[in-house]
Amino acid sequence: MKNKSQMNNKGFSLVEMIVTVLIMAIIAGAAIVAFASVYSTEVKAAAMKVADALKQARADAMALENENISHGAFQTTNVYSRFYIKDETLYIDICTDATETGEPKVLYSSKIGKNLKADFYTVSGGVASTDPIVSINSETDGTGSSALKTSAKIYFKKSTGGIAGIAKIENYTEEETGSDVTYEDLGNHVNLIKIVSTSNASLYKDMVLVDITGRCYIDE
Repeated sequence: MKNKSQMNNKGFSLVEMIVTVLIMAIIAGAAIVAFASVYSTEVKAAAMKVADALKQARADAMALENENISHGAFQTTNVYSRFYIKDETLYIDICTDATETGEPKVLYSSKIGKNLKADFYTVSGGVASTDPIVSINSETDGTGSSALKTSAKIYFKKSTGGIAGIAKIENYTEEETGSDVTYEDLGNHVNLIKIVSTSNASLYKDMVLVDITGRCYIDE
């Protein structure tokens, strides 16, 4: 007769092993869904922050008197939103254009979130361009630290609030000065901004930008 010690050492049965594996798979699946849900919520919240910042820049531009705005000792001709990434965090600044000192004046800054990028596309015939014409991402300057490498500006018209123009800035610095800084005029036909999670590229929010009115809509 087998004693109690021998009976306790017989190990797991095949059924027990299958049940254990199934339970682990269910737990892992639930964790993945919860993880994706958190990032999806963060991306949506980031898109809402971007929409709010663009709305504020548009309102400020339309509030200008005679296309000028006074801000202390500074006198400028435009208000614009400036997208950039610093320390792996996406920001949008609302700025006045070149000032008496030759530098932009930041009216206020909006921190959109970490591990995000912003891609700008044109849309023709209801179809977005295959590749973004501007990508604001967390590329580094080769030293291992996050650099202000690429920036984009969206200018708004006073009369209608529509898009006056969009500029792409390469080798961007906070002062926008230096021999390596280059500007590219993209016109006013950027119709789609995509806010994308850099942790999971399948998580993103499309934002439609209407160039005639300057209004921004989040694609639900």
